[in-house]
Amino acid sequence: MSHNGDPGAQVPHVEVQESGGEISMSIEETNRLRISLGLKPLNMEAPQKQSAVDVKKQEQARKEAEQERLAADLRARIEAHKSARQQQSFLAVKGLGEADEDDDMASWVERSRRMAEEQRQKQKQQGGGGTKKTSTSQGRDDDEDEDDGEGYGSKDLAGLKVRHVGMDDLSRGDEVVLTLADRGILDEKGNLQEDEDELENVRIAEERKRKKAREAAAPKAKPLWEEDGKRRGILDKYDEEDDQVMKLDQLNVHDADLRREETRRRLEAAGKILDSADTGGSSTALKIAGDYLTSEEQVR
Repeated sequence: MSHNGDPGAQVPHVEVQESGGEISMSIEETNRLRISLGLKPLNMEAPQKQSAVDVKKQEQARKEAEQERLAADLRARIEAHKSARQQQSFLAVKGLGEADEDDDMASWVERSRRMAEEQRQKQKQQGGGGTKKTSTSQGRDDDEDEDDGEGYGSKDLAGLKVRHVGMDDLSRGDEVVLTLADRGILDEKGNLQEDEDELENVRIAEERKRKKAREAAAPKAKPLWEEDGKRRGILDKYDEEDDQVMKLDQLNVHDADLRREETRRRLEAAGKILDSADTGGSSTALKIAGDYLTSEEQVR
């Protein structure tokens, strides 16, 4: 029998044992066969028993490795909690326009009070202390909101626009509470709003919205031509109507009442003069009053 293809190489004779269909040989025979094949023989020496010191060292090394693993796990969990806290603190920071809101509000109130005090001092220096009030025929002050320079007056409201309210909607004695109209910070193009502030009455604004909704829901035939002679568009129902806007000047509604009272006094004075000169003075006074006052105001 040849080995490695070399016909001159002979396989050494080994003693084997056969039992139950299995062939086996001793370790010595195995080593002789391995040596003849160029392999390292098997170690026949019994393993040496480890000393108690070596066992203790191995146990200590195992414990240290386990402690190091636990410490690394603890450090990883601490870093995870730290990262979560940092993220929460970052999210808790107030955004633009919200930062230091309380401080901004307090500073705004303080600034407003300081400006009001400066305005009072200036008015006292100019008018000898306090503002002069003018009473109407009904004994009502010209501006109930003004008290020794405090609050807003007609001069402060000059130039402001009022939505949805016109002079025709107001009558003598009417009181309308106006607030600043809500609007966005940016316009449709993304630019900052630079329009002037506008006032509105919430009740009138809501009523106008409901009225527009009812008109839009109710089908209504519209003529082809508008009142100004323009041809009505196909999608004209989606066109937004211009809101009614009234611009305040330095004369508010109370000032308009004062003008009417002054006109009435002049007419009464003119009627008395005509009554003393002519018995038909009362009819003449009524004729003059009819040129300036309505029928309801003449009755008053």
